[in-house]
Amino acid sequence: MEFLCCIITFRQYYTQRSHSMSYTTEYPFTSIINYLRRSRKDEERERRTGEDTLAEQKVLMTNVLDNMGIPYVQKFEIGSGDKISTRPVFQEVLEELKLGKYDAVAVKEISRLGRGSYSDMGQIYDLITTKRIFIVTPYKIYDPTNDSDLRQIRFEMFLSREEFETIKTRLISAKYTYALQGKFMGGNAAFGYRTDEQKMKLIVDDEKAKIVRLIYEIYNHGLGNERPKGIRAIANYLSSIGIPSPTGKPAWGIAIVKNILTNPVYKGEIHYRTTQTVNGKKVPRPEDEHIIVLDAHEPIIEEELWELTQNKFASKERKPSIKPTDKISELTGLIRCSGCGYKMITNNYNRKWTNKDGSVTEKLTERVRCLKNLTPSCGSVQYRDIEQGLLEAIKQYTTFNEEDFRKAYNVIFSEKEENFDDVVLINIEKQLKTLNNRLEFIYEKYESGIYTDEEFKQRKNKIEDEKKKLTEMEVNPPLLVEKTKIERKEFTSLMLNVYEAYMKASKEGNLELCNQILKGILDEVNLMIISKGSRSQNIDFELRIKLNPRRIKEQSGELLL
Repeated sequence: MEFLCCIITFRQYYTQRSHSMSYTTEYPFTSIINYLRRSRKDEERERRTGEDTLAEQKVLMTNVLDNMGIPYVQKFEIGSGDKISTRPVFQEVLEELKLGKYDAVAVKEISRLGRGSYSDMGQIYDLITTKRIFIVTPYKIYDPTNDSDLRQIRFEMFLSREEFETIKTRLISAKYTYALQGKFMGGNAAFGYRTDEQKMKLIVDDEKAKIVRLIYEIYNHGLGNERPKGIRAIANYLSSIGIPSPTGKPAWGIAIVKNILTNPVYKGEIHYRTTQTVNGKKVPRPEDEHIIVLDAHEPIIEEELWELTQNKFASKERKPSIKPTDKISELTGLIRCSGCGYKMITNNYNRKWTNKDGSVTEKLTERVRCLKNLTPSCGSVQYRDIEQGLLEAIKQYTTFNEEDFRKAYNVIFSEKEENFDDVVLINIEKQLKTLNNRLEFIYEKYESGIYTDEEFKQRKNKIEDEKKKLTEMEVNPPLLVEKTKIERKEFTSLMLNVYEAYMKASKEGNLELCNQILKGILDEVNLMIISKGSRSQNIDFELRIKLNPRRIKEQSGELLL
């Protein structure tokens, strides 16, 4: 009966408007958000006819909503996607509905809300029912409190999802058929190739193909009279001679070079269905599910050279020399590469070589290395050279005179870093906002009949107690660090204590304690490689040390006590 009343009211309204009568119908909602997006059928139709289906959809919905006489806002999704995560405009619509800005959503048909995963549909359905959101279409208004309407919403969502799965299966089947014919079904062509759109084949890009051949040549035979280079050295070389990377950036990454050296596309093969997505992560598929097309296009690399490259890679599948050290060392988590901005890792490994007399020498090599290698200034430095540089800097702090200390004071103890109370107040405000949202949530659940009186009372009292404590902290914020200036004598004494404590812990072999001592005064240390040097020449580097003013003041206060 409720369903019939809704239909009658809707038709009556249109009939009376057509005769220019002043009578208006009252609807059970006061504001509408109209979501407009193209369906797959719309996209196919646009490709065939060139018509603007989104504009047509806007005209249709505008006529419907204007006749209702209720304020509305229209949101346009230019792209199209099946999942909520791929539709940014729809994400905004959902957020505004959650916040209660609108109590109705208008769409051309329910399937426009989404036909992605069942979890997506569940999210939309839960929002409609818990927030009591009406759905307005040109043909019907769906009431979230009406069982018949809810059943119809669930059915149409399910139907649109099944339709999507059918289309998806048909597209995948066509893709497999084309793939078996050797046609290129990927997105972007591999570096060194371009795509023939009509024949759907990969064509060699002569200029870029020269770079691909150069990479294989350097890796297997070296450059000129030099010995073969590894992927890190190749990336550095290409960056240094100014060849843009496949992404157009000046720096070549290790991953890019490795992909070129291991991708079978360069020997004329195309591999499909080698991976699958499970729980948001790409994982390998079983080999019997792979689609491999031989001689799909002209190769850039001869098969013999490609196989030689893969054998070389396979022979190097021992414990990698750039694996970070698992145990905590003195510099763990402190050193950051100035070239790319990423943290550097400690890398210890044994080097062996045979002397002229036949004897074998083994030496432990300790280095701090940048794994990203995104810029020419990324690299590695002897571990003990960095440690020695840090200790010399700390020792220098112990000899500061008044003039040196005054110069350094404003840099180390800037007002921006001292303003800890503001940070506390900001955090309190964030926590209060979170608690208010939680309180609003339990009120909604209580009104929906999900919580009993007792459950609601317990949850409400708990949140109110937390809010009371935070409000008291907001009025009387805790004093984190007393904002008094630290004197030169206190500073130099602290640095001397740090230096002596470090040396003692190092002598005892307590590397974890050494690391804690350094982290007690340092925020981070930026390492800048100025000159990479060679076997006969040391690396020239610079350390930019950032002290932690808060920890220094805390420790200075402990010294005074």
